[in-house]
Amino acid sequence: MAAVLYIFLVCMAVLGMTLFGCSILWGILAALAGAALLVFRLVLGRKLAKQLICVVQVAGTALCFVFLLLMGIRDTGASLDAYRETIAETTELLKEEKLDQAEENLAALEEAWGLDDEIRSLWAMDCILKGKYEEALEYVDGYEDKNSQSYYMNLEQIYLMEGTEEAAGRLYELYGTAAYEYPMWTYMQKMAGIAAFEQDNPVSAQYYLLRAYRQAPEDARVLYYLGAVSFQLGYYDQCLIYFEEALTCGADEELQSNMLWYMEQIPGIGGEEA
Repeated sequence: MAAVLYIFLVCMAVLGMTLFGCSILWGILAALAGAALLVFRLVLGRKLAKQLICVVQVAGTALCFVFLLLMGIRDTGASLDAYRETIAETTELLKEEKLDQAEENLAALEEAWGLDDEIRSLWAMDCILKGKYEEALEYVDGYEDKNSQSYYMNLEQIYLMEGTEEAAGRLYELYGTAAYEYPMWTYMQKMAGIAAFEQDNPVSAQYYLLRAYRQAPEDARVLYYLGAVSFQLGYYDQCLIYFEEALTCGADEELQSNMLWYMEQIPGIGGEEA
């Protein structure tokens, strides 16, 4: 019966560290204490006096439970405000690519709070900046909430960094999924529309781009792609309206060059008469 208890204690320690994001230090100590009690029970349990065995088992079990308790308790000095401040500071460090300082913060956060999705996200960003997309993907795969915006944003960066044709396919699928999950997320509506356009699906592209347009009517890139989609669908007058709006909203030189190409293909302007 005692052996079963010790196995249970070891399992609790391992599960706490791996699945529930508890403190790794206290988890290791709890697992070692449980394993030591199990070895003591199986190897020395019959060779020592019963009283000594009883004392060791009671003391060891109590110590193991203390470690398990500490494993699940957050650092009292690490208040929620301090957590938020460190998260914000680490985010800025990553933006500035000060990776050594950022990693020190992340290690401290993980020790105090366990591995939650915000900390996973920052670790993933750190790996992305280092070009280690496989390690970044491991962190993202560990997300508890796989419908969060940070989950989609990190996956986007990983797929872009991977740069393969297969990754591009997964990226287009990601845009569609995120746009469906977050209808008011302008960025994902825009990217889903652009992805559909690049896949020669103008109807779907128009659907997503019009959503983005309603939310950000002065986005020059959205206006450009709406014009390009209108051209593909044969709505030349509407195409010109969108292009004119895109120019008014500050379309860059690349977009202006692309718009000029489309305009040259429109019958009556640059192309042959209909």
